[in-house]
Amino acid sequence: MKKSLFLTALFVAALSWTMAQTVVFSDNFDSYTAGSRLAQTSTAAWTTWSNAPGSAEDAAISSTQAASAPNSLYITGSNDIIYPFANQTSGHYKIEYDYYVPSSGSGAYFNIQHYYAPGTQWALECYFYNNGSGYLSVGGVEHSFSYPANTWFHVENDIDLDLDSAKLIINDVVVAVWPFSYQQSSTTGGINQLGSINFYAGAPNNGTGTYYVDNFSVTELTAAAAPNIVVTPDEDIVLTDLDFTTTTNYSFSINNTGDAPLSFRIVPTYDIPVPNNTSTGASTFSYDLDEYTSINFTSGAQWEAAIGVPAEDLINHIGRSINQVQVRLSNTAITTAKIRIYKMGNLITEGPGEMIYEQDFYPVDGWNNVTLNTPVVIDGGDLWASVWIDQPVDGGGVGCDDSYQADYYGNWTKSGPSWYRLSENNADLPYNWNIKVIVDGTPITRWIAPSMTTGTVIATDNQNINVGLAGNNALGNRTGALHIYSNDFEHPEIEINIDVTFVNVGINDYNQIEITLAPNPATENINITSEQITAVEIFNMAGQKVFNGTYNDNNITIPVGSFTAGTYMVRVSSDAGTAVRKVVIK
Repeated sequence: MKKSLFLTALFVAALSWTMAQTVVFSDNFDSYTAGSRLAQTSTAAWTTWSNAPGSAEDAAISSTQAASAPNSLYITGSNDIIYPFANQTSGHYKIEYDYYVPSSGSGAYFNIQHYYAPGTQWALECYFYNNGSGYLSVGGVEHSFSYPANTWFHVENDIDLDLDSAKLIINDVVVAVWPFSYQQSSTTGGINQLGSINFYAGAPNNGTGTYYVDNFSVTELTAAAAPNIVVTPDEDIVLTDLDFTTTTNYSFSINNTGDAPLSFRIVPTYDIPVPNNTSTGASTFSYDLDEYTSINFTSGAQWEAAIGVPAEDLINHIGRSINQVQVRLSNTAITTAKIRIYKMGNLITEGPGEMIYEQDFYPVDGWNNVTLNTPVVIDGGDLWASVWIDQPVDGGGVGCDDSYQADYYGNWTKSGPSWYRLSENNADLPYNWNIKVIVDGTPITRWIAPSMTTGTVIATDNQNINVGLAGNNALGNRTGALHIYSNDFEHPEIEINIDVTFVNVGINDYNQIEITLAPNPATENINITSEQITAVEIFNMAGQKVFNGTYNDNNITIPVGSFTAGTYMVRVSSDAGTAVRKVVIK
C-alpha cells in the first residue's frame, strides 16, 4: 500500500530576540544602500526561507518607493524574506508595516508561521489583488478586505499569546479576530506560538507578487516569559596527572536568571580519532514494525526520511561505528538516492544537526543494504541516519510501517532545509520509517559521567551538576566535551571542552610525547614541534582520516587551508610514542 501526500519545505533560522523592551525590533530600511540585498547586508535577524542570504530569495533595497524616504524593501521574482521570532508562547505583540501594491503587478502577499522554522505550521496567509481587494485565509475561512492600490497603506497584526487571540487590521479597518492557535487551513491542531513572518513574492491565483514594504516594527505590549541559562564556571575543563583508578569530580552549576522554566540536557561526547573497528557483534537500531506501506510526494520532490538514535541508547556503543544503513524503498522509478549521517541537533531546532557523512547508492525496489565506505564513529551524542531520494512524480517513495505507533525518533522528514516530524505535521501518518542503523566495532571505556543528564530549573533557581572523571585504564591524554542543550533561544548549546591526562605509576600503554601545535584555531597552516616526528595523521570528527604524512624532523608545517572548517584531531607519532591534540580550523 502506498500513501501520497504533499510535504512542504522548512527552514531553521538564527534567532535574535531582545526581551523586556517596548519596541523589540524596527527597520525602515533607510540605513542600507539601494540595490543591496536585505538579509546579506543586515546585521539584524532578517534571513530568507532557505536561510540563503544573497541568493535569489534575498530581496533588494529600493529607492523607487518609500513610505518614509529614502528606501523600502522591494519584493518580486523569487524573493522570500523571513523575520524569525523566538517561538514565543507568551506575551502580547504588535507586528506592523507599510505596504505599497502597484496595480501594474500581480498583487502581494504575506504569511505568519507558528514555528520559526517556516513550513511546519502556517498560522495565516494574506493575499492582495492588484485592484485594491484581498483576503485573509485563516482557520479554513477567507475574510475579504479592501485597500488602496498604488499608494502606501498600513498593515497591523495584533497577536496576544496570553489570551490566544489575533487580529488583522488593514488601513485602520479590522479584517478579522480569531484564536491565534488556529492554523491557516484548520481550527484544530494548531499551536499557540509565534514563529516567523514571511514576505514572499506571492499573489492571488498563484501569481508572482510585486510590492514594497516599509517601516517594519515589532512592539511588545506585554512582556513574554523566557528562560536564561547561566553556567558557572563557563570554561573548559583541563585536568592533568589524574589517577585512572579513582574518580575526580568537577562541579559546575546551571542557573536560570529568566522568568520561565529552563529545560536542559547534558550530553558528553568523546574525541575518538582512531576507532577500533574490531567486531564485537553487530547491533541494529530501528523503530519500524513488520507492517509495511510507503509514502511519497504526489508531484515528485527531492526529500529525506530520517531516524535518530539518542545518546541514551548509544551509551554502551561509544567508540563503535555505523557501518551499514538499511532502507526500504518502493518502486524502482527512483534512480538517485543517498545515505546521510547527521550529528546531534538541539532542544530548539530538534531533529538532525550537522551532516557529517554522505554516500550515493543505486536504489532498488525493496530493502537496500548500504555498507558505508567509511564507517562513522559513535562519539556519544545523538546520531541520525537518513535516506535522500530524487523522487519523480508519483514514482515511488520511502517505506514505513503501518503500526500507528510513531516513535519520537522514528519519522523525521525534510523536503527543504529543515526537519519536522511526519506524525506531528500529518496526524493521519503516525508511522515509523523503514530505516535500520547497523553498528559494530569495539566500544571505548567511558571516562565522563555527569551526575544528571536532564532537568528543569525554574525561574531564578539553580541546579548543581557534578561531572565524574575516571580513567578506568584509559591512560594518557583524553579529550571530549560536555554539551549543555537548553530551551534558551539565545544560548541553545553551551559546549565545555574537556582535556584530561590519566596516569598510573608503572603502567603506560599510551606513551604520550610532548608536542606543541600552533596556531589553534588555524586558517592556513598548523606548525607542530616535537622530538623527531615520524608521522602525522589528521582525522575529522566522524573518525575519517583526512591527512597522512611521514617525516623525520622536529618541526613540520602542514597546510590546512583547503580543509573544511571544523574540529579535527591530530595524532603525532615518534619513536618515543604518540600524542593526540584537538585543533579547530576556520
